[in-house]
Amino acid sequence: MEVGSSMEIIRQRLFIDHDSKSQRQITVEYTIRSNLPELKNIILNYEKFLPSLVIRDEKNSILPLMSSKDVEILYTYQIDQIDDDDQKIQLQDDLKDIKNNKKYLLWISLKNNPIKKNDVRTFTLTYLPENGEIKKPEIFIKINKQNYPVYYSLFSPNSFNFKKPTFSILKNDGVTTEVKPPKYVNVYNSYHSMSLRVTDKIDYDFGLTYSLTVLPSSKSLTQLGAIILSILPIIYFITTYAMKYDLEPFLGNKIQIALFVIGASLLLPNIQPDQSIRRKLMLYYLVPIILGLVMVFI
Repeated sequence: MEVGSSMEIIRQRLFIDHDSKSQRQITVEYTIRSNLPELKNIILNYEKFLPSLVIRDEKNSILPLMSSKDVEILYTYQIDQIDDDDQKIQLQDDLKDIKNNKKYLLWISLKNNPIKKNDVRTFTLTYLPENGEIKKPEIFIKINKQNYPVYYSLFSPNSFNFKKPTFSILKNDGVTTEVKPPKYVNVYNSYHSMSLRVTDKIDYDFGLTYSLTVLPSSKSLTQLGAIILSILPIIYFITTYAMKYDLEPFLGNKIQIALFVIGASLLLPNIQPDQSIRRKLMLYYLVPIILGLVMVFI
């Protein structure tokens, strides 16, 4: 059941795309080499369930994923075939964890297009985070040590930048937090994207903690729109009661202007793609909406 007995993972790349501050999608890309005359199955161990999982090959074709029942049958068969007591006990413990949803094994079938020995192939796993939404300001990613290089690429939404990340060193003697990345880890932060290169020389697990900060322009430009829309009804109220200026054309079109103010106030906040920012902006646009309604009915 060991991955290394049938194939070798040459490289792994992980892409985290934030559609908004509260929604993200993760794509894991594996580059593998076959150790068998014909590699017909790929076995990967995961600690967590991967919601909305889709597996694709280099040609963007969807690869079949065997069911959990098939995985249990595979383990049962392996247990019956092995004579070594220690290996048998280990497989029995693994099978128990799989049945209790403490361990998740991905069995990817390549029977329609097996990999020849020493051939290299790439495939991807795309899924959503387990929690679905990120509710905390800071996001934590655990990075496990591997015997192959792993590359992480993170992309922020259009309205956000990345703040400078911190690192948690996870060793047996405790957890320490550092501002600088661990040795053998290279970090490249360009505000809208962040990349990490984790070499196979690092011999311990560590955590990456990052957060997203909203761009000032994302709020200020939309807030300016709310102010401008609020000015139009205010001008109407001033000219109606003060009557110091000859603005009959303006007063004669008050219904059209009021409807424009209300319609624009309902539309402009929805241009903002992030839900959390959009909710806050709606509060600003309540002012011109109320003023527009008053303008219609007085």
